[in-house]
Amino acid sequence: MAKGRNKKRQRELSKQKKARKKQNQGQQGPRTVPSTSYISVEHPRGRKRNFMIFGLAALVFSAIGGVECYRRSRSEYDSDSSSYSTPVEAQAAEVVDVPVEIPSEISFEQAVRNEHWRQSYLEQLVEEEAKVEEFWTGFGRIVYDPNFKIHDEETGRNTNMGNNEAYGRIKVSKGKISVPIAKTYVEEKGKKPPVYFCHLGFRKDIVSCEDELKSLLDNEAFHAYETMTRKVPLKIKSELSEEEVDKILKSASGDIPRLALELLSFDYQYYNILKKKRVVSKNFVDKFMRSYFGLYREFEELSDKESNNGKFAKLVFSSLVVKLNYSEIRDE
Repeated sequence: MAKGRNKKRQRELSKQKKARKKQNQGQQGPRTVPSTSYISVEHPRGRKRNFMIFGLAALVFSAIGGVECYRRSRSEYDSDSSSYSTPVEAQAAEVVDVPVEIPSEISFEQAVRNEHWRQSYLEQLVEEEAKVEEFWTGFGRIVYDPNFKIHDEETGRNTNMGNNEAYGRIKVSKGKISVPIAKTYVEEKGKKPPVYFCHLGFRKDIVSCEDELKSLLDNEAFHAYETMTRKVPLKIKSELSEEEVDKILKSASGDIPRLALELLSFDYQYYNILKKKRVVSKNFVDKFMRSYFGLYREFEELSDKESNNGKFAKLVFSSLVVKLNYSEIRDE
């Protein structure tokens, strides 16, 4: 009987995968600009490497995604590294007595336990959160996408779950590798981009509750909203004239404009945490916000310089909502 139930579950998962693939066909767009949320884990070989994990540029600011660093020891990574590259079919054995019918309302805990309910759960989450969070209205569709296979099929890009391409110039701790959790792709300015959400976001040792999952999507929502509106959600605080501000914004070069957008997305994400809109654990902050703390310092130091990038950084830095208290931030 057990074998019969397992075969039935496998057939059901196979049908759902085929249906999801068919549904996404015809929605494929051109190769687009990625916005990615990451965790970082210890490199399995212990190599001392710096990973700079950001998206690509678009216009003055570029639409890129969150860079959240999850720090683990080498022994922890080696002991369960297969979980970072296991296809959804191989994980079916972990789903026990899952009913075929999907409930109209799904909790985070139910989505953690039942993998084939996660697509409906994410859609439900975005729909509800968009009613109270304006930035969340920027999402086009959200796709539950283990190992980003759907993402790769639709974009023509390859996602390496254990050693990802590096973006920008934020440095992750030595000996770490970056593993993506969410990827938002900007199809075209003025349109709502899709976001692809990996199975790692439902591992309780990485994301322990719904508010932590929402916090990760807060970062992606910022970029989605900027893409949809074609405007950077930033209120400049300066005594300079509009002409002077505009000149400074256009004078920045290199990585700085796109890193500024990343800093702003972190600012929005962390503000929600500080105001208890997202009640997250200290462990979550330690895992995912370290890159933000480093980038904040980087812009603060750059804002003291009289170069074009320095003046640009000063405008952005002075307009941040959150002012970090360094005494509460421990460097590793």
